Amino acid sequence: MGRIYRCEAVSVEAFVQQLACACVRHGYWNYVRGEVPARKDPRALDEKFIARYELAISPSTRYRRKKEGVASVQYLRLGREWVLVATKGEHRFYEDHPPRMVRVRGGGRSRLKSIPQVRSMRTHPFRFHGYSVSVKRDREGRLRTSVRIHPEEYRRLKVGLMARATVVGVGWIEAWFRELWFAPYAPIRSQVLSLHRQVNFERKLVGLPVVPRSCVRLVRRSVPVFVKPVDEDGRGMQRCRMVDPEQCRSRELFRLGRVIATHGVLALVSEEEVAVAVNRHLSGDWGDVCAEDRQANEHALRRGARLLSTYHLRSLDADERVKVYIITEADRSCTTVLLPAE
Repeated sequence: MGRIYRCEAVSVEAFVQQLACACVRHGYWNYVRGEVPARKDPRALDEKFIARYELAISPSTRYRRKKEGVASVQYLRLGREWVLVATKGEHRFYEDHPPRMVRVRGGGRSRLKSIPQVRSMRTHPFRFHGYSVSVKRDREGRLRTSVRIHPEEYRRLKVGLMARATVVGVGWIEAWFRELWFAPYAPIRSQVLSLHRQVNFERKLVGLPVVPRSCVRLVRRSVPVFVKPVDEDGRGMQRCRMVDPEQCRSRELFRLGRVIATHGVLALVSEEEVAVAVNRHLSGDWGDVCAEDRQANEHALRRGARLLSTYHLRSLDADERVKVYIITEADRSCTTVLLPAE
């Protein structure tokens, strides 16, 4: 059996984490991005890239090729959005993506201009769902991976927050900071703390109580990255399985994105029970959550934050009930059904 190359991310946060921490950090600065056409199966494109660029190789093979001046390539996909990233060196990847000649007009004349397909994160930050991933020099002159909120998204957040800074209560602003969906990488922490300081400055001017700093998320925790496959005989080789999205359609209040149930859930509960629970979640029936979480979900529907439901589902082999959580990410890219212990 050959090596398994995992490339499908489960959420925006997982995608950015893998790109920044496992790729850009190790010299994968050059990239080409794209989208899978509507009528094409994304997994067929996965197989094509993995075979064409020989991605399923061992770390020792990559190291040996690096010594020979051959570039390394990695591939990552979320839904229908994909990116190929590469290190410096010779590789078929660069031959497949030569500069394109585009005719441009200016000064009453037209001319051909070379537009590179392969871009570098040093000069063209990778923008993805509000994030901006790039390579910058630190104070000591060393090149570092930088993950921040994209300037356009940051301005949008700032305008919306500052418009409410002096007209809503402390509780609303605390909830806004707690539910902010951007993972707190160091540059993002600085951006969010800057917003926090500006909010408190405006509130002090009009004599309102300040917002405590404890509501700002300062610690980033690693998240699971990949959708993990199930082996051919259906036994849980990995911990996640996809749930048929057509089983999860009711009065839709939001997008589910990719629906994933962990192997732990499917070992205890039938897929039909899971589908019923996801339908309840999708229609705004949050199950057995407390009043505070229920109110937080109602706010999240309007503001695009994370949604959480809790249900007690019938187990496969007895009349006992199994407690499960259903979580929809703030960017609506993924909905996960999991056990409390997972």
